[in-house]
Amino acid sequence: MNVENRSGNGMLRFMELIIENKKGEILNEIVSGEDLVLNLKYQTNGFVDKLAFLLDIRIKDVSGIELVALSTEEMGEKFNDFKEEGYIQIIFDEFIFRGGKYFFDIHSSLKINKRVALDNLMNAFAIEVIPGDYYNTGTSNNNNSVFLMKSEIKNI
Repeated sequence: MNVENRSGNGMLRFMELIIENKKGEILNEIVSGEDLVLNLKYQTNGFVDKLAFLLDIRIKDVSGIELVALSTEEMGEKFNDFKEEGYIQIIFDEFIFRGGKYFFDIHSSLKINKRVALDNLMNAFAIEVIPGDYYNTGTSNNNNSVFLMKSEIKNI
């Protein structure tokens, strides 16, 4: 994890990233369309209120253009009590990005009247996604765009 471009009060800090699949197997490569689990190891330096905790993940392309924003507030996610050390998991049933390199920003805060930044990491980590056979046709997807979607195209 890149921790050089960091801001926030440090009550919670992200320390490490572990990339797995949903079976808990460490991944050496990420294949488009397959499941993906990002384990963000954290440490706390004081009480972190689970009811006020917010996490935003922003995924960008190599040009820095934001492609996706995941917000626990919008998603209605509820957290367990924060320990001195632990993990926050970001789980994708299908990581629908096509092959390419993607950068992740992490923004954690407490919302108590206003947002108080805990740990904000710009370009916290990057992942390289390799093309896969998302549609189970025997053909790997190309890199001509960003996302894959479950869909059908028919003539009727």
